[in-house]
Amino acid sequence: MNEYIDIAIQQGATFILPIYYKDSEGEPIDLTGYTAKMQIRQTRNAEDPALVDLTTENGGIIITADEGLVTIIISSEITAALDVLINGVYDFFLFAPEASGLVYKDLQGKATVEGRTTKWS
Repeated sequence: MNEYIDIAIQQGATFILPIYYKDSEGEPIDLTGYTAKMQIRQTRNAEDPALVDLTTENGGIIITADEGLVTIIISSEITAALDVLINGVYDFFLFAPEASGLVYKDLQGKATVEGRTTKWS
């Protein structure tokens, strides 16, 4: 897939990005045993910790294997803590089951955090 897609995250709101994997006939690809990882950083080569670090292990990425669906979720608690960010970067990797050893870099692009006007405690 390896698509370049810019994302805009609303500060304080839950961010959800569904990704559907389908074969050439439009049927869902079985993602049983797959895992995934995504990070957002200020710059691609930043040495600082990631601003956002999502994995299937920490619940930030959910794989619904039989539907060929990967859902990226950044909670409102995480987005509320993000500073307004212009031209940050992200990439997303999908890892096939260990036996195959395949790793796919499926998405990458700019990540922007847009500030909010409405305030709440």
